[in-house]
Amino acid sequence: MLRHPPFDAILSGVTVQRILELARRLVAAGDLRDIVVADVPVAEGKAAAEMMLLGSSIKVAPVVQWDGRPIGDGKPGSVTKKLLDLWNEDVRSAKDQLVPVPYHEG
Repeated sequence: MLRHPPFDAILSGVTVQRILELARRLVAAGDLRDIVVADVPVAEGKAAAEMMLLGSSIKVAPVVQWDGRPIGDGKPGSVTKKLLDLWNEDVRSAKDQLVPVPYHEG
């Protein structure tokens, strides 16, 4: 399961929204059971099989340790790698996502 904290105290930016949308492909492929936006208790986070940071400057970045203790096996996880691959593929094919914006001098 991909669990992301709610957006009540963090920015719901374009990058994270697109990555959560791309993650649906991993659910369809059976790589993820579900995507849940809900609080992540510290104990649950520290016990996670893998962890990642999402954002405009880092895109998808693995977190391999927390407070000096490994997350999962201490290496980037397969879901993190797959999401980064999906992001990179999505960016390369971005021409299908461009939206014309009319410009009027005035």
